[in-house]
Amino acid sequence: MLTSSVAMLIISISLNLPASGRRDVHITVNDSSTALKIIKPDTFTVYRMFPVLPKSMPYDEFKYLPIRITNEDKLWSLALPGYIHFETYDSKNGFLIAAFRLIGYGLMGYAIYAGVPGSVTDISLSKVRTNLLVLGVGFGMNFAGWVYDIVHGEYRLREKQLRILYKYRRPFDEKGLGDDTGNTAE
Repeated sequence: MLTSSVAMLIISISLNLPASGRRDVHITVNDSSTALKIIKPDTFTVYRMFPVLPKSMPYDEFKYLPIRITNEDKLWSLALPGYIHFETYDSKNGFLIAAFRLIGYGLMGYAIYAGVPGSVTDISLSKVRTNLLVLGVGFGMNFAGWVYDIVHGEYRLREKQLRILYKYRRPFDEKGLGDDTGNTAE
């Protein structure tokens, strides 16, 4: 019974695929913000899009707009303390997270180093408990620093981007969308 169900599933899937076994997927991009969500932008991608910006927008605000936090960035922040905050131009919090996590690494290293006995007679239950506690505290500090880096970094970036978008929004009135000065196009 099970093998016949699996065989029917394989046959139905293979009938839905083209003869070459590939499906051609076309992604239509309507604007630059959609394109930035599809791929992580690099310098080439950002400069090929030429976004339309208000004349009054300084570079310090513009540099936040193309930043997107991906799963790859989250994995890099696991290995590099404070990575997300450095990517979002918040070096003060990035250095604080790095220091916090380095203290955690130090505690873990000390627990491992102090946990190695010189001989069999040096093993005591209280020493093992203390070393496990220090190791757990060090691991907990690293995990908490990593989670804070991701959650706070994404929150801070999203808030900054929303503030910039709200500041440079085009006003809407009864006649339609206006231009950057608030005047409607006629």
